[in-house]
Amino acid sequence: MHRLTTSAFTASIALSTALLSLPPALALRWPPTDGTAASSVSSTTGRRSLHTRKAPNTKYMQPLDYRRNETRRDDVKRIAGYLFMYRTDHEQDTPPGIPLQTPIEICRMGAKSCKGLLDLSKAFAPYTSTLPIDPSAPADDNSTWYSISIDFKGRVTVYAPHAENAIIKSFK
Repeated sequence: MHRLTTSAFTASIALSTALLSLPPALALRWPPTDGTAASSVSSTTGRRSLHTRKAPNTKYMQPLDYRRNETRRDDVKRIAGYLFMYRTDHEQDTPPGIPLQTPIEICRMGAKSCKGLLDLSKAFAPYTSTLPIDPSAPADDNSTWYSISIDFKGRVTVYAPHAENAIIKSFK
């Protein structure tokens, strides 16, 4: 019993040390205030534990919301996959027009106007004829409701900013 308490104490010290060494931008966000961190008491052992990632809160999330988020997660992965294929075929270059650090919404393939949106239809044409569209997006909108950006290290991130009770993104 004493060993478990000592190892739990050591783990909490290691976590505290790791949090103190975070860059300032990340350190300001700890502990998260969006409900993603929670503590619970085990019913069998009576010990308290901290969970920083947990399954969606199904008490407040309807099954339809959960299915839409699953669709968004799959769509984000598909767009990231098209991006991976493009970069493989073009010597690791990214499609033109992806902004640095600021996400921009992706235009639908075959849309009437892509004003203010990123048009990836020419870049992704060899891989798909349509881009995935957010399940909540209106049918007459020119946007897919998915966003994309690139960071200073060249890592591209695809986002689903309209997800319910979650932040969905994929890196390539």
